[in-house]
Amino acid sequence: MPKALWKYVTLFTLIVITMLACSDEKKQAGLAVAPEFSLKDLDSVQHTLAEFKGDVILIHFWADWCPHCRQEFPELQAAYDSLKGKDFNLVSINSGQERAIVAGIREAYDLTFTMLLDSTKTVTENYRVTGLPTSYFIDRDGKVLDRHIGWLTRSDIYETFIKTISVVN
Repeated sequence: MPKALWKYVTLFTLIVITMLACSDEKKQAGLAVAPEFSLKDLDSVQHTLAEFKGDVILIHFWADWCPHCRQEFPELQAAYDSLKGKDFNLVSINSGQERAIVAGIREAYDLTFTMLLDSTKTVTENYRVTGLPTSYFIDRDGKVLDRHIGWLTRSDIYETFIKTISVVN
């Protein structure tokens, strides 16, 4: 292959790889509709995604060994406090840890939103979570509108909630 042609092939390949790497997070997640789940909370009450239908839902995956997960709990609680009652729900799913650990986190941070246990990590896998924390914004009909990998701030939640409401209305 001539040297000039080799340069163009290499350049083209790099452009394609860059475009794929910078694609939309939702497309990378490959989820158009949020997968149904059935998980127990800390009081052993079973919850399903369907029971939250009609609300905008923030599904938040976390573990206690993740420092960013711990840092964002006050932000999540503040956002939940200000948005609850406005067709918003926050569902926190712990990935693979024991009930006692999750209960300790709930008590330490005085958390009041729904906390579910995914002890087998089946739901975590179904949502294609690749790192913690990971959050999904789900519209009132169960469609995935946004996926956020990494630490969420209160303003991230408000901005996405407002975008979600404007898309839905």
